[in-house]
Amino acid sequence: MDNWYEYKIEEPIRGIVKALRDNGINTICSCGHGMWVQCESYDPTEEFDTIYNVMDSLKIDNYRAILFHKVINGHRFKHIEIQFPDANREYYTVMKDNENYTQNKIS
Repeated sequence: MDNWYEYKIEEPIRGIVKALRDNGINTICSCGHGMWVQCESYDPTEEFDTIYNVMDSLKIDNYRAILFHKVINGHRFKHIEIQFPDANREYYTVMKDNENYTQNKIS
């Protein structure tokens, strides 16, 4: 296998994944047709700065980076998902408010 990226990473996202990994961001999953990358997160502030610098160097000026922080049985799990809009400026993953949600008050 000459080039791991060519065999394992889809073309539309391959250069982004390689640039992130070359700059210390450990990518764990990506999708070329959905245009997103998931990364491990240990220090989000530093990682968001690195992601910004990588995207700037690649001349990518439209994306969103979201920190997911889940706690299961007291154990913390964090990852960052970077999403890129398609030609219609829409994201593969749509995040919207729940119209039926009412905030619970803690007494």
